[in-house]
Amino acid sequence: MYKPSIFFNDIRNSTEYNEVRIELLKKELKTLPKGKLVFFNRKTGVQVYEYFDGKRRGIKKDKDRMHALARAEYLRNCINTYETEQYLEEKSLKMLKRSGCGFSSEDNEISKCLERLKLAGLDMARVVCSPSQLEWRNHQSMNHNRREELKWPSSRGIMMRSMQETSIDNIFNEYGIPARYEFALKVDVTAMSEIYGAFPEGDKLYKTYYPDFVILLPDGSYIIWEHLGRIDLETYRNHIGEKVCAYLNSGIVAQNRLILTFPSDVSNPSAIHKIIQEKILPYL
Repeated sequence: MYKPSIFFNDIRNSTEYNEVRIELLKKELKTLPKGKLVFFNRKTGVQVYEYFDGKRRGIKKDKDRMHALARAEYLRNCINTYETEQYLEEKSLKMLKRSGCGFSSEDNEISKCLERLKLAGLDMARVVCSPSQLEWRNHQSMNHNRREELKWPSSRGIMMRSMQETSIDNIFNEYGIPARYEFALKVDVTAMSEIYGAFPEGDKLYKTYYPDFVILLPDGSYIIWEHLGRIDLETYRNHIGEKVCAYLNSGIVAQNRLILTFPSDVSNPSAIHKIIQEKILPYL
């Protein structure tokens, strides 16, 4: 039987980072339209409107403006959520947050906002990602090792090595997560002994690893997501053990920003949705 998912806890950003993040979001918000995106389900399909200054106009054909208004709504929800978190931190109410009061995935305003915007058939990456995150997400690099194993296309057209990985990426795409598949990471392995494939650079040793998914955060740091699809194989377990140790020892990713999932998680898609809603969306 597979182990349950390992969710590293306390992935909350520091108060200082929260302040910087809020300031960046407010700066971007000023560049976006001030109207409100409203849509209705009709027999003929979804009707999309912009409300501004007491007037309503249809904008379904103006995709760029639709996405800009959606991005503005998303940013307003993020700012409100982050400012609330900051207030609780300043009032020393961290135990309230840890208990789940007011911040569970069911009542998280960011998740609710995204669920509403999905109904309009928008490209969620243009809603969730900043311009730099969107550019990074759309520039998928290629791991040329064992390319013959890349047999499974995800919904955004990326060839992957397993159906389980495509299932995860398909859910990423639903949310517009700025994730790259098998993004090459040069990791400092100087402190580790006898690492096959390590190469010298200056007075240090490095090795290139290809995590299953790397998610770019606004400050340029990462969340690494490894899906342990063949944990039943000893050679696979040894390889994964080396990768995880290298990530943590080098400091390329903090322990609380490493997510490991197992086949049992993918068989229950709600588990993947829960991870995304609780461990990723609040930090984009």
